[in-house]
Amino acid sequence: TQAVQSSTEKANFLESLELPFDLNPRSEGRTKLLNALMDGGGSFANPGSKETFELTAPGVWRVVYAPHMTIMTGLFQGELSVQYDLRDDGTMTSEFSGKMYLMLGD
Repeated sequence: TQAVQSSTEKANFLESLELPFDLNPRSEGRTKLLNALMDGGGSFANPGSKETFELTAPGVWRVVYAPHMTIMTGLFQGELSVQYDLRDDGTMTSEFSGKMYLMLGD
């Protein structure tokens, strides 16, 4: 069934993470696993809707995979941690912390 398939795909993606609670480096393999999870029914039909938000979103969420963010950390040889606090009333707070290094030449 689709539920079993998406459960397996979710487990495969989570097992691919080096850091279960922090931002992981981009990899082709992880991106393929995430795409398979979303294509296999592991996401919501309308993730931006008010109804979906109310069912799933409230709570504190840590970003574990975001290739666009890890491009920045790679450019500046840094680290980044991202967390969102999503509230029942639809408001949110985002927290970004980390270190970035900028090397200047002569």
